[in-house]
Amino acid sequence: MIEQSTMDKHVKRLGDLTKSLSQYKHRWNENPSNRMMSWVDEYNSIKDDHPEAFAAHSKKHGFDRSHNAYDHLA
Repeated sequence: MIEQSTMDKHVKRLGDLTKSLSQYKHRWNENPSNRMMSWVDEYNSIKDDHPEAFAAHSKKHGFDRSHNAYDHLA
């Protein structure tokens, strides 16, 4: 189990990334910007590296736990 403050930090960051990805998803195309790619990579890395924080984030927003950053771009 991870420390609560660390989990809260990751949950907050996932929320920020969700907002950014959703806000700029219309800019996702065959040549996405480096910034958008870094958001996708960071989101998916947190999912893989911190599953407890990802589960808390998913529950908080009503997302399926199997989703990833690309689902926010669909």
